[in-house]
Amino acid sequence: MEFDVKSSYGPPCELGRLPISPASRVELARLSAWYQSSIDWNYPPVPSPWSDRKRQLFKEQAHTALETLRSELGEGWKIVGRKPVVRSGAVVRQNRGHGDGTEGRRAGRPGAA
Repeated sequence: MEFDVKSSYGPPCELGRLPISPASRVELARLSAWYQSSIDWNYPPVPSPWSDRKRQLFKEQAHTALETLRSELGEGWKIVGRKPVVRSGAVVRQNRGHGDGTEGRRAGRPGAA
């Protein structure tokens, strides 16, 4: 995974520093907190306590938030990186990009590698 450690936005980027709407910051923070409930922190390897319906609802809302984030940041930003996947048997992190060879990178300004 690559980070632009010299970026003024930092690795990982703090929501308050991104040029996005206050509503988007609130939504991303809500989704982040909600995601934490997908893991049994007493013993993380056990299956997620989420139901299939809750898992699907989270995925839908996260996808909507991602599209909003892309729209608000505009074309001057590239959002790629790991996509958390919550499965009924486990919580797994997948490293997926957009097929452009940038898999594993965080959000950052153009030219930031």
